[in-house]
Amino acid sequence: MRGILGPLAFVLALAAGQSALAAEKTANNAADKAVERKADHASARANDALGIDPNTSVIQGTLPNGLRYALKHNESPRSGVSIRLSVAAGAYDAEEGEVGVAHFVEHMTFAGSGPADETAYANAFQGFGVDHGRDRNAHTALHETSYELDLPQAGAPALDLAFRWLRQVADGATFPAAVVETEKGVLLNESRERQVAAYTAWRDLAVFEEMGARSARRAGPDPVASIQATTPARLKAFYGRWYRPDNAVVVMVGDLPVEEMRRRIEAAFGSWKPAVDSPVPPHAPFEAIDLKAPAAEDIIVEPNGVPTLAICRNLQGQDDHLDTLPKLRAQAASDAWASMLNTRMERLAHQPDAPLASAAWAEDDNDKEARGACVTVIPRDGDWRRAMAAAQTELRRFAAYGPSAQELKDALHDLHNQYWNAHKDEERGASPTIAAALADALSQGDPIPGDDADKVFDRATAGMTVDEVRAAFAHDWSGTGARIAFVTTSAPPAGALKTAWAEGEAAPAPTAGPTVAAIAWPYASFGKPGKVVARQAFPTLDMVRLTFANGAVAYVKTLNGEAERRVTVDVSFGAGRHALSADQVFIAALGGRLTPYMGLKRIGYMDMKRALQDSTWNVDLDIGDTQNNLVGTTWPSDLGVQLQVLAAYASEPGFRTDIDASLAQGVRMGLRIMRSSPGAAVQLALDDAMRPGLPSLMPSEQRISSIRAADFADLLRADLTSDPLEVVVVGSIDEKTATPLLAATFGALPPRAPVDRTRADAWFMKGLASPLPPITVTLPGAKTAAVGAVWPLWQADPAHRREEMAMQMAGRIMADTLRKRVREQLGKTYSPTVQVSLPDQSDQGLAMALVDTAPGDLDQVRAEIASVAAGVAAGQFDQDALDRARAPFLAQTDQARTQNLWWAGLIAATHGDPAKINETVGERDLVASLSLDEVKAAAKRWFSPAPTLITAVPEAPGAQAAGAP
Repeated sequence: MRGILGPLAFVLALAAGQSALAAEKTANNAADKAVERKADHASARANDALGIDPNTSVIQGTLPNGLRYALKHNESPRSGVSIRLSVAAGAYDAEEGEVGVAHFVEHMTFAGSGPADETAYANAFQGFGVDHGRDRNAHTALHETSYELDLPQAGAPALDLAFRWLRQVADGATFPAAVVETEKGVLLNESRERQVAAYTAWRDLAVFEEMGARSARRAGPDPVASIQATTPARLKAFYGRWYRPDNAVVVMVGDLPVEEMRRRIEAAFGSWKPAVDSPVPPHAPFEAIDLKAPAAEDIIVEPNGVPTLAICRNLQGQDDHLDTLPKLRAQAASDAWASMLNTRMERLAHQPDAPLASAAWAEDDNDKEARGACVTVIPRDGDWRRAMAAAQTELRRFAAYGPSAQELKDALHDLHNQYWNAHKDEERGASPTIAAALADALSQGDPIPGDDADKVFDRATAGMTVDEVRAAFAHDWSGTGARIAFVTTSAPPAGALKTAWAEGEAAPAPTAGPTVAAIAWPYASFGKPGKVVARQAFPTLDMVRLTFANGAVAYVKTLNGEAERRVTVDVSFGAGRHALSADQVFIAALGGRLTPYMGLKRIGYMDMKRALQDSTWNVDLDIGDTQNNLVGTTWPSDLGVQLQVLAAYASEPGFRTDIDASLAQGVRMGLRIMRSSPGAAVQLALDDAMRPGLPSLMPSEQRISSIRAADFADLLRADLTSDPLEVVVVGSIDEKTATPLLAATFGALPPRAPVDRTRADAWFMKGLASPLPPITVTLPGAKTAAVGAVWPLWQADPAHRREEMAMQMAGRIMADTLRKRVREQLGKTYSPTVQVSLPDQSDQGLAMALVDTAPGDLDQVRAEIASVAAGVAAGQFDQDALDRARAPFLAQTDQARTQNLWWAGLIAATHGDPAKINETVGERDLVASLSLDEVKAAAKRWFSPAPTLITAVPEAPGAQAAGAP
């Protein structure tokens, strides 16, 4: 299960009708916007009546040396502080002879002066609860490099360390030749990890779409040759040129007085001076594109790729930002037509005879040179001709007739919510989220409207008309000739794509589309509200247990620890994997993720979104080890709607067949990506090795091709609609408010009798007592290799909880040691991990070390894993190492206990049993009380035996693809 469930999000995106390429581009858009380069930008906007007023709760300022800062007081988490340092230079700013140098500089500045310095910082930060990678990290985008630090407890010593490190990043970095050579290995491994065939093909597609512009060329992994050619002199030159106070931003958000934050920033950075006494050098200008370029095609043959067709037209991009109402209005008009076409294409993809599995329209406002309007299509069964014709017909229909008034209303409503959701994190939420949003906005020159974002959007779009949107579409779909790119496993004849497109343009005009009408929500009532027949209060947990006359049980826990003031609902039912045979596990897990998208008996999912567009709601269905869970999160004002949605899924799930046509292809494509992941491949290989002679837990290509919505219904409908339900409501809500809403939904459902659905042939991993023979698996379409080392543990239970927690600490110590040795000292990996998994009533526990590396370094990495494991088993760590491993765990646990999802999951898993809840809550104190001897004893017992070794290697060039979709 662990190797299967993780990649399902990708499968879901495809099967639910969303383009993976569009999703990747959308994710990149947020990070890749160009930084504002006008020094008087803020002052010019201040007197602009059409400007967007800044959020008054965010204090902005500029130090005499030019460093800009933003500060905000926030008490979630309490005592915590988040700091961001952003430098306005990224991959785009490197000259052609120094491609990749911005990312290399980020690695070097993050680490300090070398492995010893990096280890010293990591050790010191761990002592304050800061986890490497989770709480302290950095990233390089096209136009900025950001350093991120989240302190769970911001006392004076922790803040002293934080600003000492950030100041060293700012102007204290050194680039010793030996350290540069070691870091090359880390960067090469990171580059290999990202060179998966499917993603590489999509990046090649994007480069063609954007006419080979600089931003497209710089968006992928750093080229191997550039990494290898990097010198200390090249790094120093880039660092000295761009790392300067008048080209940087500092953001500080947390539970400190704003004046103290300001003093900290002034003290740490006030003396920062540019390395060169001259103005900030000009950033590389946007490259000009050929607006007269005719139609063109590009065929990208990749046996392990996902067949993807993209058609774009480009205008010249502008280095500009949405900082005034007119600009926001113009962008909203472009986003509106894209939203409408996406809705139309999604409906088309759900038709039984649809020629495409998914399609996504977008107007790329990414401030790139080629400002493209594109449609990206996943053809069904590789039939690009029919897929192209369908997209082209819808495009021409929109151009000829435009949208309806109802379509415009729906689109603007959705865009209103998106704009507000994008900016609300600048106003409310946890400090790390707010800090990241503020750093992005400030470094990119975007406004910070915060909690008034919905009003800002409404002002910008007031009175927008259908004709205005049609004009935006006509403008956006102009410029260059159509650029048609096709990722495929077998190439069509040269020129076929352009010819088919030209024929489509010359075809008779399409007819007008169907009228779009308003949709009513059919689940506003479930009958007479149920009566509470029993109530039990748990004052120490701030929780009550309500039993309704129909037998439904509800727990209401008030928790005001989240700054978002949201409410989470968790509905548990069934027996999880205990009710499934081994060959049903994958189908049920996939069905759980897809069930929300299969809608309800009386309304489909797309119509649900329209009917409930005035409310915030969501729904996820997870198939767990011991039970299943329907989960949604909303605002207190929308709790009634959220409960209606979940009760509707628990009583009348749709399992609609409109996903059948694209389901098999979506699953196959998702599995193709998954099989390129070392972690998933290693876990699946272990699962298969534990079941000799039995079919793999992963379905065969033949089985995948036959999966239908009916399969999901067969496995899940009975559990959903007839098993007893327990409902957990956690968050900014009280019993008085929640009870009538629960009574009107789950309390109003028909009674349900208990059913024992456990089965004798339910398979859980067990019996791994001695190492298996070495296993080798191949990674199709990948460049990286990996070694997995697996040690068997035991099936967890409360009686052995103390030893379980000791093993968790031993695993963390091993992870720290492995990272310092294999990454920092040897440069042989990018992201080594150690996971200790001990689920109750589930699989046998395992400890797994996974280290990605170059194929030529596999033997050395195996030896290092063995050496590190032997050292941990021999107790070669001290109290300080234990404390460093323990402090981040305790900090993360403290934060989790302020979150709705954590409490909702805990109450659901324990069925509200106070003793079990308190046992889990008490694990924090248990970990704090562990002695060094206890951890050494656990490490000796479980890490001393030889592990099972699983090696993942890239598939040989020319090998057959993982399976044609």
